[in-house]
Parts: sequence; C-alpha cells; structure tokens
Amino acid sequence: MTSTENKYVLNYFNRHGKVELCRLIFHCVDAKYEDNFIENYTDSDTSLGFMPYLQVNEDKIPLISVICRYLAKEFNLAGDNHIHQAKADAIAQTVMLLIDTYYRNVFNIEDIDTKKINLKDYLSNDVESAADTVENLIKLYSNNGDWCVGNKCSYADLFVYEMAKHYFPSDPQFTERFPHVYKIKRSVEEKSKV
Repeated sequence: MTSTENKYVLNYFNRHGKVELCRLIFHCVDAKYEDNFIENYTDSDTSLGFMPYLQVNEDKIPLISVICRYLAKEFNLAGDNHIHQAKADAIAQTVMLLIDTYYRNVFNIEDIDTKKINLKDYLSNDVESAADTVENLIKLYSNNGDWCVGNKCSYADLFVYEMAKHYFPSDPQFTERFPHVYKIKRSVEEKSKV
C-alpha cells in the first residue's frame, strides 16, 4: 500500500501534548488520519505499553519520536538524502528531549509548589540550553535559508515550530536572542499547510 492508501489512526488522550507533533506532519502534507481519543488509559489497548501510538492499517507503532520519523519518511519530510535525514533527526531529537523534560518535570508533577519550582528551572535552564543547541544546529545546517535542512520543509522544521510556539516563553527578548529558531517558525507558518 502507498501512503495515500494507508489508514492512519492516532491513539492518544483528548488534549494537546506530544502527539501534536504527529498531527503537524499530517496537516503539513494534507494527509487523512483519524484521532482515536482514549478517555481512560486502563480502558485502552495497552499491549504496547505506550501512549500515544499510531495504527497504520493493522500495525501499531509506539513512541512519538519513532512515529514522527516513520511519518516523515512516509510523506517525504525526512530530508532529501541520508545526510539531510541525519541533520533533521538531530534537530528533532534535541526538540524532543526538551519536550520530554517538560512533561517529566513540569506537566506530570501534581504538587503545585514543586511544579512551580520545576517550571522556573525548566524555563531558565532547560529551555535556554535547548534554544542554544537548536539555534546553533539551524545556523550550521540551514545555510541561512528558510528551512532547517535543505530547501524544503522537513519534520525538523515542524518540531522547531512546535517548540517555539508551545514550549518557549513569549518574551520578545527571548525571540531576539534566537533569530534562526523564529525564522523557521515563521517559514512554517507562512509556507506550509499547518
């Protein structure tokens, strides 16, 4: 089957989260997919032991980073060659590490005081470090173009967009310090279908 003939079902909880990275890929290429919202994890298919998971026809694929790499390859968003794919993976994995840190250290913490302390640490340390790394990778890989890698949108661009939109502070000084990150964000907003 080709990617246009496959049936894609994205299984996740009914909220914004890591799964948004998969949805961005589907929207970017205008691919049809279904959301299957799981109300209670204990009621869902837990045979994989992970949420979310993507069902492609009868096959089930767990883990956001694996799902996104699969979709990027399936829809030609992984890069034009193996070097571009490795560069896109490096940027996407750096973003994924930041997002994982947010969910592990902030989102999933129930104690309000601990959550506040962790959020402050996340914003001052984790975000700064990830922003520096991604900014440097974009400078190194983009040749000052509109995209992270090569001359077209890749899944790395979608990851940078998601990171800048939902995981970075909206402070104008922060935006000025990371011009390459925000240039990619604007390119995705203006030139892709998301």
